[in-house]
Amino acid sequence: MTFILISDLDGTLLGQHNFDFGLIKSDIINLLDSGHLLVLASSKTKVEIESFCDELGRSVPFIYENGAGVENFCLISGCEAPLNSHQNPKAIRTDALLTIWDRDIPLELKSRCHFVKDMDRGAQQACLGLGATALERAMKRSFSLPFTFSGLESDVQKLKYFAAKGGLSVQQGGRVYNLSGCHDKADYLPDIRKWATKAKTKPVLIVLGDSMNDIRMLRQADVSCVIPNENGYCLSLGNGNYPTIVAPRAAPLGWLDAVMEALSLFPVKKGVNYG
Repeated sequence: MTFILISDLDGTLLGQHNFDFGLIKSDIINLLDSGHLLVLASSKTKVEIESFCDELGRSVPFIYENGAGVENFCLISGCEAPLNSHQNPKAIRTDALLTIWDRDIPLELKSRCHFVKDMDRGAQQACLGLGATALERAMKRSFSLPFTFSGLESDVQKLKYFAAKGGLSVQQGGRVYNLSGCHDKADYLPDIRKWATKAKTKPVLIVLGDSMNDIRMLRQADVSCVIPNENGYCLSLGNGNYPTIVAPRAAPLGWLDAVMEALSLFPVKKGVNYG
């Protein structure tokens, strides 16, 4: 049995406000050394996740910009993934996103949207909660554009409707919305499951998330783990037949709580290698 931890970053593995994971860094390393696989799935850019890997001290497979592409997939333990890097064919470059946006979104809705790229540096830092260096990495986007929205929930639904008509997607993360092509983090999960399947072992996908843009991949999990935010808000997945674990506290410690509870559902048997 192969355990694959597929995890969002901000608010799930990283603290909601300080984006720190130092309290559980050694635990993550221990999980990797025990043979468990970590796959990151985030709206963050490629360079942001590479920076996380540098801080962790390990290279791990990751999905960036809400499923726009993947890196390091050759590291999926024991699998025969036919790729290392891959760009999702549904990904649309930012200049083309803006062309479709200007053409297909009604002016009254566009006026309620404020792209982070158009804000001054101070407003960008305040919006994303990032320091100068981290902000530079966050702005190196190729396939998605974060924005804030001032309006009612009904207006958000209208925006999503017109975006979908134009072949675009609007996804809500922790702090901002993201405009992209019609792809998300869950797009690569069937391939992960397929590539990690061995002749005598079965992959168990333990998926961890905290935001609306995590729901689809959480619903594809063998075990879904929801991490509450620091105010106690907890994402609801609705009804389903999959086991769901709700962490007792926020990230990063809640991430470790959820992982350990999920792994406890599969007791280790003597003489069996779970790596």
